[in-house]
Amino acid sequence: MKLLIVDDQQSVHLYLEKALDLQALGFERVLHAENGAQAYRLILSSRPEVMVLDIQMPVLDGFGLLKKIKEEQAFMPKVLLLSAYGEFNYARQALQYGVADYILKPIDPKEFEEKLSALRDAILRENPSLLYTETRADSDEEIVRSIKGYIDKHYADDLSQEDVAQRFFINKFQVSRLFKQTLGINYQDYVISVRVKAAAQLLRDTDLKLYEIAERTGFGEPSYLSNVFKKFYGVSPREYRGGKES
Repeated sequence: MKLLIVDDQQSVHLYLEKALDLQALGFERVLHAENGAQAYRLILSSRPEVMVLDIQMPVLDGFGLLKKIKEEQAFMPKVLLLSAYGEFNYARQALQYGVADYILKPIDPKEFEEKLSALRDAILRENPSLLYTETRADSDEEIVRSIKGYIDKHYADDLSQEDVAQRFFINKFQVSRLFKQTLGINYQDYVISVRVKAAAQLLRDTDLKLYEIAERTGFGEPSYLSNVFKKFYGVSPREYRGGKES
């Protein structure tokens, strides 16, 4: 899914990208425009599903862009309008152009995330196929890199394919295929490798009991950890630790 941010202030673009994890919200591509004219060209060429649009801009302002889209019968993204407090009435008038919602400046990150998530969910209900796209060659690598980073940090959590697919807004049946295609390893095998390496580190660096290590690394049961550990390292956790009580 693509997000277009249209604002003449560079600080707004930087703020929105830093304040929110837009990719985690389901936006694989984030496009930027400084005025309505640039935005219109991007709408024609890239057809972003969501547009964050400021009202006051040079060259072609927000209302001018909405009017042009309507007159030209061009593709209309779902629009979240950015409005300063003094422009509140203008924001309400924008509803006639099909604006989905608006948010007042200064932007509240929590409110912005809620409104953006609501627009995303509405789009996915209308077009479920957007849960996974193959529009760019590097899209798969970006998705896998994001999921991989999440696994590396949250290996103790529920990492079922269903849970991860829902978190990253892709089809659960694509998760393992993407990992195999991009990294040469199955999804579940990668999860296990991260967990068993974390367990090995805890065996080396702590005196935690084996059941505690199993809980902290997502294995749950110490017997399951022991079986996987021996297959991975060729020795039991006790042997790996060098005879320490586990």
